Amino acid sequence: KNSIRLYKFNDAVDLKGDGARWHCGVKAQQVVSILESHGLNWQEYGFVCFDEWGEQQEILGEDGVITQEHREAGSRYAIRYAELSMFILSSI
Repeated sequence: KNSIRLYKFNDAVDLKGDGARWHCGVKAQQVVSILESHGLNWQEYGFVCFDEWGEQQEILGEDGVITQEHREAGSRYAIRYAELSMFILSSI
């Protein structure tokens, strides 16, 4: 629970400046590090998500309309906050 922070999304700050909203949460990678420091395998817990994808090409329908946008290969971590909250509460 000591890792919970307020933050703003970079793309929102770029778009809205000071008008970007505050969010409250944790960095998924930091949650992974904390679990590992306690000898726990983060992949065994449903509150940490990791997705990885290959490059996806743009696809046009017969009418010339884009049915799938081009997307670069990448990966991202995410947190399921409802589950993480219960995990944290169980230790209090």
